[in-house]
Amino acid sequence: MLVITGEGLKTLDAVRGSFETHEIDPDAESFGEVLGLEAVTS
Repeated sequence: MLVITGEGLKTLDAVRGSFETHEIDPDAESFGEVLGLEAVTS
C-alpha cells in the first residue's frame, strides 16, 4: 500500500490533470472505501 501525505506543491504543475483527488473522513474505513478495499485493519 502506498500513502502520499504531501500535497506535491513543488511538482503540481508537472502532474496536473494526471490524477484525481478525493475528500474523505479522517478514518481508516473511508480511506479503504476510496481504495476499493472491503476492510482496512490497523
